[in-house]
Amino acid sequence: MSTRPPKAARKVARERASTTKRALTHVVLVLYSAFAMGPILLTLFASLKSEPSFFSSPASFPVHPYFANYSQAWDQGDLLPAFGNSILVTVVSVLVSGMAGAMAAYAVVRLKAGHSGIIQGYFLLGLVVPGVVILIPVFVLLHEIGLVGTIGSVILPYCAFTIPLSFLIFVNFFRTVPAEVAEAAYLDGCSHFRTFWTIEMPLVRPAIATVAILNGVFVWNDFLLPLVIETKSSLYTLPVAIVSFFGTYSTSYGLVFASVILASAPMILVYVLLNRLFVEGITAGAVK
Repeated sequence: MSTRPPKAARKVARERASTTKRALTHVVLVLYSAFAMGPILLTLFASLKSEPSFFSSPASFPVHPYFANYSQAWDQGDLLPAFGNSILVTVVSVLVSGMAGAMAAYAVVRLKAGHSGIIQGYFLLGLVVPGVVILIPVFVLLHEIGLVGTIGSVILPYCAFTIPLSFLIFVNFFRTVPAEVAEAAYLDGCSHFRTFWTIEMPLVRPAIATVAILNGVFVWNDFLLPLVIETKSSLYTLPVAIVSFFGTYSTSYGLVFASVILASAPMILVYVLLNRLFVEGITAGAVK
């Protein structure tokens, strides 16, 4: 018969269960990471293969990397203007929608704007209604105000499409900041805008990073809106420019995958730089 006290036995059992749970968690995470990295690695391998090598073994490791795909994709696809358009559209859209969403959220949380529930429901509708449903009305509106054929024809809709998500994220973060912080600033003579910009915004930096990454990835990768709205090839963004490598009778897959890697690199860099704040943002409120 075991002489181990019951409490000690329960403690050992809990430790074993905890160790098993951690081990299973690590196994699941490793498997998921391998599953998620698979398409990225296949794309990278394909971008480093010549046409004969790609068609003979598309999924194998490139023993003799063919780096000329990148220079050819850059030159033949005329990716430099597309890069410039994508950067301009993404930066302006994220800044405008982020600032508008943050100011609206601050007004609802701190200024106790009337009918705040109705206001939040109105912003929520922007997430419920798919953008593709209102694409034709948006095009007609942009044509009526003379923006079709300009870079503003895609910036303006992107700002409108991304404001609701920015608003909802900032609302949740401003509610985690004690109201006494703003009240102390008001007593010291700060205006509402100065309190918002110099005191409250630095306290919600994870929200800023979360909004920047989520909205930035959406705008950077979106294909349908610039394809439908833009009428000039000189204003195409990267997703639309990459389609030029798909021909009617043949497709240069090496150039396609090389251009995809080039187009993905900026977003990967932004995520690496803002990773810590982004993780803090998406896990805020999960634990106390």
